[in-house]
Amino acid sequence: MTLEEMCARRRELGFSYEKLSELSGVPVGTIRKIFGGYTKAPRLETIERLTLVLAPSQFHRTHRNTVHYTNLVPDQALREYAGGYGDQSAAEKLQGNFTISDLESLPKDKRFELIDGYIYEMSQPSIPHVLIMQGIYRQLWACIDRHKVPCKVMVSDVGVRLDRDDQTMVSPDIILFCDRSMLQYRYIDGAPDLVMEILSPSNRKYDQEIKKLKYESAGVREYWLIDPERQKIILYYFKDLAEDDIFIYGFHDQIPVGISEGKCEIDFDLIYNELAEDGFL
Repeated sequence: MTLEEMCARRRELGFSYEKLSELSGVPVGTIRKIFGGYTKAPRLETIERLTLVLAPSQFHRTHRNTVHYTNLVPDQALREYAGGYGDQSAAEKLQGNFTISDLESLPKDKRFELIDGYIYEMSQPSIPHVLIMQGIYRQLWACIDRHKVPCKVMVSDVGVRLDRDDQTMVSPDIILFCDRSMLQYRYIDGAPDLVMEILSPSNRKYDQEIKKLKYESAGVREYWLIDPERQKIILYYFKDLAEDDIFIYGFHDQIPVGISEGKCEIDFDLIYNELAEDGFL
């Protein structure tokens, strides 16, 4: 995607420099210099992050695996894990070829996810992360119960087989799904209607890019990215290959749950106050 194409796409979407910075993680000053023509050779990573926000989704899917992520487990480490567990077939594989059975053979004291045959290591959640997750879950569950919404809400450590194949298994922080047939004994089979992820320094890029694109392509309807560091919540309502609806909220806002058709909202002021009382803000 050229600079001219990015400029045109930004105007088409109506994104200010500030909103583009929020969505991409690129500092607003850097964005101003790039679009103002003052920076002639931006870093490749900067261009990739801007492209992932501005380019149509089909571009994303085509180029997804050209970006490198710190969460990606090195092949050598995976071979050592598999060999240590006596799984010689897995020990001979490379990233991009792993399956759910390979994922299940990895050490249980670590957290991993599998996306399109690639294995990523996840960090252990912090206490603020858990408090945010619990606060959202309580409000969602109460609303579903009050309005008799025929959906289920679950939290982290529940496996989700997004594509109903053997090459993807993720564990989002919060999921909500309304098709009860997806509920299997060991995992959720298929794409939830709503997925929420809480960002941390180690998973920020992974959740913003790889998982966003995967959720969209799998058929997730609504994706929340919750950023405790910036006290922002970015909502994506996935629509089609050309564009998505994107909204940004703060930690004092009441945020509507789109798929609930006006029945539910999350009062983030309640969550903010709990974090503040416990000394995390």
